[in-house]
Amino acid sequence: MKRHLILLSLWLLSIFFLFTVSSSTASEPQEGTSPKSLDFLGAQDEADMSLIAKRLADYFPPVEGRVVAVVDRHLKIDVGKKAGLAKGMRLSVFRKGKEFYHPVTKQVLGRMEESLGTVEVEGISDDSAIVRRLDTSNTAIRPGDGVRITKAPIRLAIVTAKGSDEDIINMLAEILEGTERFNIKFTPDLPQKTTKELVEESIKKRGGTIGADAVLFVETEPTGTKIRVNTSLYWASDGTYASIYKGEVDLAALKRLAEEESIIPLRKDHWKDIAFNFRARLLVIGDFDGDGKKEVAISDGIKIKIYRPEKGELVEIWSDKDDFNNNHIALDVGDINKDGKDEIFVTNWVDGILSSYVIEYVDGGYKRIWEKARLFFRVLALPEKGMSLIAQESGTAEPYGGMIYEYHWKDRRYIRKDALKLPRDITSIYGFAYIDWNKTNSYQIITIDNDDYLNLYSIDGSRIWKSTERYGGATVRFDTTFTAGGLFGETVTVMVTGRILVKDSEDGKRQEAIIIKNIPMTYIFKYFKGYKEAEVYGFWWNGSQMAERWFIKKINGVITDYQIADIFEKGKKNLMLLTNPTLRMITGKKFTLRGVDSIFASRSNILMYFIPN
Repeated sequence: MKRHLILLSLWLLSIFFLFTVSSSTASEPQEGTSPKSLDFLGAQDEADMSLIAKRLADYFPPVEGRVVAVVDRHLKIDVGKKAGLAKGMRLSVFRKGKEFYHPVTKQVLGRMEESLGTVEVEGISDDSAIVRRLDTSNTAIRPGDGVRITKAPIRLAIVTAKGSDEDIINMLAEILEGTERFNIKFTPDLPQKTTKELVEESIKKRGGTIGADAVLFVETEPTGTKIRVNTSLYWASDGTYASIYKGEVDLAALKRLAEEESIIPLRKDHWKDIAFNFRARLLVIGDFDGDGKKEVAISDGIKIKIYRPEKGELVEIWSDKDDFNNNHIALDVGDINKDGKDEIFVTNWVDGILSSYVIEYVDGGYKRIWEKARLFFRVLALPEKGMSLIAQESGTAEPYGGMIYEYHWKDRRYIRKDALKLPRDITSIYGFAYIDWNKTNSYQIITIDNDDYLNLYSIDGSRIWKSTERYGGATVRFDTTFTAGGLFGETVTVMVTGRILVKDSEDGKRQEAIIIKNIPMTYIFKYFKGYKEAEVYGFWWNGSQMAERWFIKKINGVITDYQIADIFEKGKKNLMLLTNPTLRMITGKKFTLRGVDSIFASRSNILMYFIPN
């Protein structure tokens, strides 16, 4: 018996030696080759991008086999090249346990499994492979135990090199997700816009706590008429190299892409998720205390909470008093009184009337400097004036009453000034924004109408364009009583149209509009649509219509508010989405429409995304 074990050991070691001699080491990753033709941007321009994605997906083939022999910390398994394995790949080792059954039908549902560690392929043939244990566990692995690379999506964290082209990286991330083999993460646990050496060091320091299976370092560099895309794959558990792939993208193709206003699909995954244990409704960002740094204010509809960004988190520093009569329907910020601190303008609907107020940081604390204002507030960028306070009264025959006025600060109070000249169709202070597409002082007005269609107007009030698809999706409402259709005292629910964000490009030569789209289960009901998920779109003007430049889809939750800011000082403004759970995210609970608010009251999230310049 002892002689047989010695012979088996010598055989396994000889096989391992042969494999080692004939293959390069795992620390010397191999570069992928370029294809002759694949279609992504319409030519070979991005063929290499598709190849990179394919080769990365091929590096994680879903495979399952068994251990057939064990010598010390080396194992022989019964799967090899034919199953898609290659040197350097890693598999998990498991042992099947007892069967478990359905409690009622007694049908076998599966088996319990015990995890035994991880192994790496060091030598390989068509139908078998020699693997080495990576874990330090003394748990015995024996013939018959299972090995696998999971069928589930691989959690892949993407880290970008300093100076890399983010649009290119966005495209690669989208293609990777399109393979359905990866769940892409842009994790804040690792540095972005960094060097390969710092990435390796960070992974090793984190010691497998990144929340990913592997890390992909991506860098781009211009090379004449092309952009070189270099990717390095590391194992997230220990920072070991796995593989390298390279490709090229033609700059002329990217120029055509921009000229044709083609849509850039962004990665679906946010790089940061900040959770709250209450149902948040409204979000604004400003320098409230005048220290030159941004704070975050959030309303749950009843009170305002202010947070300071610290070490990647939001720390609560102040909370307004509880008043359960409150119904905050809009929130805006701006330094209207020009004292170096942003005021917080709270539009508040109490018992059927407006009772709005303004909060400012005064003498070391947050105080109300205007209360019980019978006005709807907004802070909006006006043509050639910048951020300005506008306001509107409520009506007796319509929810919004008459003209919208600009307000100035004078003699220690807000004074009404000129009325805004707006298209006749715009009757509400909410749901519109001015935009100067090419920064030529040629302003137009974007609106979201009551049916959630986008409209574009000239300054003189003529409509230029209307969308064929719906966007928006209001989540805030208030009830009002007014004369309508000759009936006095009719109570009507009014939906408050959400904000439209206008963003300057990094070079300051153009503007784009950022608009959300909460997707309802139905448009049949006006006030309850049962939103199931959300999307965000970036629009610019292509000469004939508002064209979608980029988008983010399949966002879990309904977007209640959103902003653009760099609160964690990453050097690039982020899209911040305030989300609440949707109906389809609530499982295992019985509820009625009347009880929806109480079900959703427990949590909200801010999801943060990088977006194109």
